[in-house]
Amino acid sequence: MVAAVAAIALMATGAGVWVWQQSANQSQPAALASPTQAATPSAVGSSLASPTVARPLTAQLAGEYCPVAHPGDAACWKGSLVNTGPSIGKLAMIFVTDPPYSDWFAHHANGTLSGFYTSSGCDVDPTHSRIICGAVSSNERIEVYLGGDVTTRGTFNYAVKFADISSGSPLYVNQHADGTHDIVSWREVIT
Repeated sequence: MVAAVAAIALMATGAGVWVWQQSANQSQPAALASPTQAATPSAVGSSLASPTVARPLTAQLAGEYCPVAHPGDAACWKGSLVNTGPSIGKLAMIFVTDPPYSDWFAHHANGTLSGFYTSSGCDVDPTHSRIICGAVSSNERIEVYLGGDVTTRGTFNYAVKFADISSGSPLYVNQHADGTHDIVSWREVIT
């Protein structure tokens, strides 16, 4: 009887180790090969208050810039996220405003989302340089089409990072162990 109990305990321990290894392997974010994406250091830590291990937020991120050349031209940015991880409570597409990037909203007037090309539930929050899109289920796709009128001459680098802000602090999508996370970036030259 003691041998049977020991055998059952050994099998349960082995199964637990296997499940732990599988979840650790699945939690590694996949590298994305896209020329419009790069990694940037995150200023916000992603430690969790709970000792439980949560699956990281992962997604396929994309962005496309509508080239413009002069003040007064109508510029646009098309961004998208396909959620490949757990549900996101409240998605924010946050424009990076720290050097070497510029605040898109500071150089464009009338920043609005196109209702036709933008997923329902998304709104512009220019005061905080971001677009808020609400909850995103696993495997769901979110698209935004942001337009605005160019106001400033110069060369500008823009970037957008994606985060779940439902807890009040951003939890970045595609967060890496070294503190960086994926962004979508582009350059605008206005003469």
